[in-house]
Amino acid sequence: MAYWEYWTPDGWQDNGGMSPRETARRSYREIKSFLQDKSVWPDIEPVEIYGEAVEEPDEFLWMDDGGDPIGSREELESAYVDEYVEKGTLVFKNESQKKFIEYREGLEKV
Repeated sequence: MAYWEYWTPDGWQDNGGMSPRETARRSYREIKSFLQDKSVWPDIEPVEIYGEAVEEPDEFLWMDDGGDPIGSREELESAYVDEYVEKGTLVFKNESQKKFIEYREGLEKV
């Protein structure tokens, strides 16, 4: 999967403006379908054995100390998340905001 395209049995397709997570999910669905057609996908899904991979968060993530909350699943999926030495995990609404705050605050990634 690349940011601007996803894999299908017919070749790489333009993502049509999907977010990176949506593009990855589409690619994974296409790959799963392809492998099922070839009879190499397991009969039992890992989720049936282990349960869901992640839990829904109890509260929304914040951009910084006292920053604006990420208020929806769509905003969260398109957010830019990184971990920093002094601040821990920070979430930004877009890449330019992330770069600006990293520069202004002198943040060092973990």
